[in-house]
Amino acid sequence: MSQSEMETQLNDAYLNAWRYLILMLCSYYVRRFPERCATIDQEGGGRTIDITHFARAFEDDDLAFSQRRLGDYQDYFDSRDLPTHEAIMEAMVSSAEALAQVRHMAEQEGVRLVIERLRQTFDLSYDELLLLMVVALGAMDDSVFRALAFAWGNPEIKKARASFLCDLCGFTREESQRRMEFLSDRCQLIRMRLLIPERAYSFSGLLPRAFAELGIDQRVIDAIRNADLSANLSPHMRLYRDALKPQALSLSREFLRQFKGLMAQPRIRILLTGARHSGRRTAACSYAQSVLGRRVMAVDFFQELEKLSEEEVEVHFCNILRESLLLDAVLLLRFDGISPGSQSESKLENLAPPLSNHVAHYPGTIIVTSKQNMSIFGRIFGDIIECHVPLPAPARQEKVWREALMGVFDDHELERLAVSYSNNYQLTVGEILMAVQRSLDAHALRSEAEPGAKLASHHILEEIRQCFDHDLETLADVVLSDIPIERVILPEATSKVVREILDFARFQRTVLEDWGYRQCSAYGNSLSLLFAGPPGTGKTLLATAMAHELGKILYRVDLSRIVDKYVGETEKNLAKIFDEAAKAQAILLFDEADSLFAKRTDVKSSNDRYANLEVNFLIQRLESYHGISILTTNLQTSIDEAFKRRLRYIVDFKEPSAEERILLWRSLIGPKTPLKEDVNWRILAENFELSGGHIRNATLNASIRAAAHGEGLGMRFLLEAAIAETQKLGKLVKLSDRVMLMLDDYGVEF
Repeated sequence: MSQSEMETQLNDAYLNAWRYLILMLCSYYVRRFPERCATIDQEGGGRTIDITHFARAFEDDDLAFSQRRLGDYQDYFDSRDLPTHEAIMEAMVSSAEALAQVRHMAEQEGVRLVIERLRQTFDLSYDELLLLMVVALGAMDDSVFRALAFAWGNPEIKKARASFLCDLCGFTREESQRRMEFLSDRCQLIRMRLLIPERAYSFSGLLPRAFAELGIDQRVIDAIRNADLSANLSPHMRLYRDALKPQALSLSREFLRQFKGLMAQPRIRILLTGARHSGRRTAACSYAQSVLGRRVMAVDFFQELEKLSEEEVEVHFCNILRESLLLDAVLLLRFDGISPGSQSESKLENLAPPLSNHVAHYPGTIIVTSKQNMSIFGRIFGDIIECHVPLPAPARQEKVWREALMGVFDDHELERLAVSYSNNYQLTVGEILMAVQRSLDAHALRSEAEPGAKLASHHILEEIRQCFDHDLETLADVVLSDIPIERVILPEATSKVVREILDFARFQRTVLEDWGYRQCSAYGNSLSLLFAGPPGTGKTLLATAMAHELGKILYRVDLSRIVDKYVGETEKNLAKIFDEAAKAQAILLFDEADSLFAKRTDVKSSNDRYANLEVNFLIQRLESYHGISILTTNLQTSIDEAFKRRLRYIVDFKEPSAEERILLWRSLIGPKTPLKEDVNWRILAENFELSGGHIRNATLNASIRAAAHGEGLGMRFLLEAAIAETQKLGKLVKLSDRVMLMLDDYGVEF
């Protein structure tokens, strides 16, 4: 016989032994109270209460009363082949021995009996188990149901009363009253909703427990039948069967050592704090399996809390506790959505006393997950022990990025992105994998509409941006770009400063955290930059290219949404920007920041005083911000000197030289633009003193004209666009004789 067949056979034998025992209890009850079940004469027939019941109230021994006063009834049952008192007692002893024998055989064969597992899991005594089995078998077995109805003397019975069950299982009045304690709200049968008291139809208002009808949930019946409970699990519950080996977890050794020690303790309450997708559930499943040999049942209790009224929450909570024990699973309650001061926290505060009472008597392990520790958890879960899941180290993040992006980018780009993303973002392993997968899924959809489209780094950044819970979009605009830093034409001196800035950004965490510089000075370690120069010299372009090089998301702050005429509102908006940017781990770009960061003035009015307060506030936030902040201005002299002293780097942008303009003209032409042979970049660079932004405008306008004429881009269109751009700037157009001749040849009047 196989192990599964042996398990089935022993469980069936154990259930049948219980069934026979309960049938004997019904027979014994009939012998004790025969007047409820039989009619000897017509007088008083069918009445459930008569003078006999009143007379019985004065007797201490129900059985002696029945034998002495109700002999006719006993004779009646004898004639109907109902077992005698002695035979019933012998049968009950035999049933108890049969139960013990099956338990012994199961222990020898290594079989865990389902009913015994329920008893041990819910910490029930055998007296409590007997009450549970009477109700359960009455709902499962039709013959037991009829026997209970006959014993009670009511063929219409659907659910037995508590008083009847206690009389049935207690052989004396004292035993019956003692069993009533097992059906009180403070005992496991009711607390864990194994048995559910229901109001009788004939009662209204408060109902004494003795008169309550006891129902049983189908889930409990299925558990006793050894059915697969995971097959019809409630929608709000999820059972995790598979688990990683502990050595496969991407978490710190210190956390794993602490968590493993906690999981080995009985009836432990653990609070796992950390970011979403940080591996809390994965670790819980892994150690529940390896340490306890159990699965994990997870419930997003925060979502349930939002949907239910306070009256429903307690019942729902008890059902959750019961389900985890029925499934023999470690209970994991998720509270990731709750925040201090929220309506949900207030609801929990009101429910803390009853919930904590249920938790105190819960015999299993409870794991609570939340982004942060809150006092309400202690009030509900008692001596709960916090175990924080740290974010993976940059080296671990880099490895995950490299593995996730393998085959998506070439080796050089793969290495650059893995290093930049791991250095610039604090992400969990789960967030990294999800960001890459979402990028690939979105790219697959784009490829259907645009065959040949490539997955770019800004697509990955867009998905990274979704990993952070922030509200920065209301005050700033996200800028995603794939412009490499090499495409930005800068003087050598400026390029050197830019390289220093990039090195600072890449190795800032290493020096401050690993080398301990932050311990020496916790203030003034920010990376704040000022880009100063005329319009169109590439300040914003360089900011976007630096963001691309560092693998960071750039947010351009809309100052019109920040500055407010009401006192204190500007500071509030600024504070929100820096707070939300810290959550988004983003680069902040204050474009054309003269209006906000201008020099402080002498206090001549209340407006001057409040304006100076805004400047002071911003200086403090710039110094304390752990990310990168970039300010751009067209006029450096307009920036307050106090700002300049606190800026890490100041980058001056000047009008490009002729040689730099040649590079700009070349680089700002679209790579697929059809060029004519007459294009001369040097002539354009020497005759038009334009900055990069204006050269871009000229190349774009010239390309539009060429496309409209159905031609390739030639010198004629470039000269016309360059002249128009120069005139638009209000500059004097000074052209060489060679250019004048070229224009004359093209038939362009100037």
